[in-house]
Amino acid sequence: MGYVNAQGCGRRAWKASSLPESQELLQLEIPSGSSYTRLPPDHTTYPFRLPLTLIARRFTSEMLSSLTPEARTVLGGYITTCGHNPPKPHFTKVYGPKVVEKPADLAPGEYNFWMTLAPFMTVQDFGVCEFGEWAERMRALATARVFLWDDRNSKGGKE
Repeated sequence: MGYVNAQGCGRRAWKASSLPESQELLQLEIPSGSSYTRLPPDHTTYPFRLPLTLIARRFTSEMLSSLTPEARTVLGGYITTCGHNPPKPHFTKVYGPKVVEKPADLAPGEYNFWMTLAPFMTVQDFGVCEFGEWAERMRALATARVFLWDDRNSKGGKE
């Protein structure tokens, strides 16, 4: 059975979860030293939320690990400015100093909003740090988040 899209056409809806790469996210195994026990809301209904959160946690920790104290202060202030005005009510506010000082300790809701902010942070010229390849990684993660965060389909087929 097909879906009716916004234009009223009866085409089948394309689902990002139908891609083999998306299904690989569900098999993601994080090393035991990186364990994280705070589960995203409705993670059983929306199976991609946990792997996306774990990837955001790992990427953020790695990306920020080599920042100088000055870079942490500058970036933390910028994150706070952007992170205290969530565009949607379901986003959790993000506090910059927490992100830069304890990136592995964010709550699932903070990682959810951070995934939308991080691509913007990585392309800014702060004058105290550069993120290089992390800009592309965070952009890819943000794109995956857009397509998969609210996807219920863990089987990869059409729902």
